[in-house]
Amino acid sequence: MEKICQGFLWGGEEGKKKIHAVCWADVCLPKEEGGLGFKRIGEWNRDAMGKRFWEIVFNNCSLWASWMKARYCKRKSVWNADLPSFGSSLWQQILNSIEWIRANVQYVVFEGKSIRLWDDPWLNGFGLKHHFKTKHFFFGVPQMRQQ
Repeated sequence: MEKICQGFLWGGEEGKKKIHAVCWADVCLPKEEGGLGFKRIGEWNRDAMGKRFWEIVFNNCSLWASWMKARYCKRKSVWNADLPSFGSSLWQQILNSIEWIRANVQYVVFEGKSIRLWDDPWLNGFGLKHHFKTKHFFFGVPQMRQQ
């Protein structure tokens, strides 16, 4: 797709190469930085999948998001969902973006009513499950007996 955009921008005759005055990375810079503001297709798609993922996680009023959660997450958190054999290509693209989303999202815990401590990535980009690998651990400090 980017090849088509480049061909449109720089033109040229069929079968003949034309010298590019600027590299594609410079063309994709924001206008404020001297570029034309073109988006790289891969980055645009990743951003779009991140937006869809965010909608699934936080938009409880969306019929589409509710259906995706019910269809693919069952009893798991969206953050830990698997790609089933019957998964759609959209769901696969969303799951392929999770690592990027996890690296670029920051959870802020307020009252703690809507966060799943075990699954949601509120602690350094991961839930407690990632840090402790088992659900059977003890919170607290052992009591010392006085003699």
